[in-house]
Amino acid sequence: MEPNKAKQFTLPFNIISLHDVSKLINELDNIDNFFLQVQARRSGENMNLPQTSATMENLLQQNQLNLLKAEDREKLKYILQTLRNKAPIVHMSFSADPDRVFMEKIIAWFRSSVHPMMLLQVGLQPNIGAGFTLRTPNHFFDFSLRQHLLKHTDLLIKELTQGVKL
Repeated sequence: MEPNKAKQFTLPFNIISLHDVSKLINELDNIDNFFLQVQARRSGENMNLPQTSATMENLLQQNQLNLLKAEDREKLKYILQTLRNKAPIVHMSFSADPDRVFMEKIIAWFRSSVHPMMLLQVGLQPNIGAGFTLRTPNHFFDFSLRQHLLKHTDLLIKELTQGVKL
């Protein structure tokens, strides 16, 4: 790696929402507290090591960070807090709760096409039928079956009336 080129931080696709980022910040705080307790205790006392989540392990591995190093913990905490406060967020609403694998594919597309630190906020709107709605700070898009049927009401009525005539 060139000396002047800093390694780019990458966000794994299993980190989808602000909630995921907040959970990682809480987990990192717990780990920091553990190391503070280690410094305050006498040697020879038993300590329970905190368990890290699979999401945290993935994040650490992808960015080559080590939680045993205070410098890496501080760097990660700064990045996660910045991400929580400044990351671009897209709101998507579905009629049913989408599964995690599907959301990971969507966030992968957003991060490769729009912004590498994009986060999603997922909501439920049962009245949209199939499809989804998408809201950004500047735009609203309705890709629902309901909206599609409303746009093509004349065609739908025409087809239904032709189908009724025998």
